[in-house]
Amino acid sequence: MPKRQLLTEVNLINGLLDVYGPLLTNLQQAMMSDYYRFNLSLQEIADQRHITRAAVSDALTQAKRHLMTFEKTLKVLALQTTLKTWIDDETIPTNLKKKLIELLNR
Repeated sequence: MPKRQLLTEVNLINGLLDVYGPLLTNLQQAMMSDYYRFNLSLQEIADQRHITRAAVSDALTQAKRHLMTFEKTLKVLALQTTLKTWIDDETIPTNLKKKLIELLNR
């Protein structure tokens, strides 16, 4: 997979973790953070947790699937991205931007 595509996937997963991370188990959250935020290898995570590399891979795959399902259903990350785009748009009036920021911070 090209580096640009990998970076895009990592950014997407990190965004999904920011929004939906609390809906995962504590173990899934920790492993996803280790892998996607701290760039630990599957083997490093497995060694830390005293489990197999395959178990880590399965847990990450399942957690990623859950995150994607949450977003497909709820679309919170997509909404946040749209709001941020509007906030950055110079043609949007300041008073409207303030309301969008309030909405985004809820």
